[in-house]
Amino acid sequence: MAEDSPVREIENDSADSYEEEEEEEEEEEEEEVVKALEVEVKQMAKSILDYRQTLPDQLKKSLATLLVAQRPSLVEPIEEDFPSPRTSQTLVPGILGPAGSANQDGAESLESGKVALLAEDDPETARKILQLKAKVSSNVAALPIVLKRVNDCISKIDNLGTYDANLFPGFKRKKM
Repeated sequence: MAEDSPVREIENDSADSYEEEEEEEEEEEEEEVVKALEVEVKQMAKSILDYRQTLPDQLKKSLATLLVAQRPSLVEPIEEDFPSPRTSQTLVPGILGPAGSANQDGAESLESGKVALLAEDDPETARKILQLKAKVSSNVAALPIVLKRVNDCISKIDNLGTYDANLFPGFKRKKM
């Protein structure tokens, strides 16, 4: 029995050292997994930061495009006494007009008065003024169509008053 105990102690020591080696290997594997997870977390943080920086601009652009696409067109069957808003626009010189030809009205207005003086000093400001004038003139040209639509809607709302239906109070006109 005396010989048995040292052999068992050696076996126990080797088993203990084997278990310790396994534990150390498991700890090393866990550390590697933790490091890999930390790297993934850092990459995710970078991508989240990138999304936070770029996403608002992308949303702004897509919302603006969506709103422009949903804007109602002002083109109706054109009557002879109302000019079309698209044909009455004054465009900046050098830009092709609706018919595909260069617009000469913009060149004539560029040579006149204060715009000509501004063009010599600051062509960018002159271009912006011409663009502003073009937008204003197109809005003015579209006013008759908009007013006609408003009048049509008002007459339709007035006609609804003759029906025996429940109307929302906001659409009822006060009779004077």
